[in-house]
Amino acid sequence: MKRTSSRLLLATIITAASTLALAQPMQGMQGGGGMDRETTYRDRMESFELRMAEFKTLLKLTPQQEPAWKSFTAVMQPLPQPMRLTPAERSQLTPKQHAEWLQQRDTFRQARTAQRSEAITTFRAQLTPEQQQTFDQYAAQYGVRSVPQGGMRGGGMQGNCGGAPGSCTR
Repeated sequence: MKRTSSRLLLATIITAASTLALAQPMQGMQGGGGMDRETTYRDRMESFELRMAEFKTLLKLTPQQEPAWKSFTAVMQPLPQPMRLTPAERSQLTPKQHAEWLQQRDTFRQARTAQRSEAITTFRAQLTPEQQQTFDQYAAQYGVRSVPQGGMRGGGMQGNCGGAPGSCTR
């Protein structure tokens, strides 16, 4: 009898402990352990500024090209608040509202892509042929595209193939 009671007590303690462990909030965006959007944006801006400083040095821009460079970098920099819903925000939307939000996001992204594409074309037109070659090499390596692909450094579906069509042998 004593043996059964001690086993029952041990089972109860284990159950209580595991219930408490499961009741703890998950670490992440909503759990408080992950980075918030402001921190992520600061990190992205710092990375962007470092890449653009390196890019500018490689291009060896003339003083006459500075205004074009400033316009280019202003358009290409990351946005402070990406169009993303948190799980809590998403749960508050009806299916129709969510579909409308997705359409708004897609429209915004298409406009942003067109704006970035125009900025690339306009800036590239201000460069000498040697600078254009450097621009193309850097853009392929570091993902200076009208559409960000596959994370912060580019790559997307191309993997680590430099982003040039046909450069992968898969």
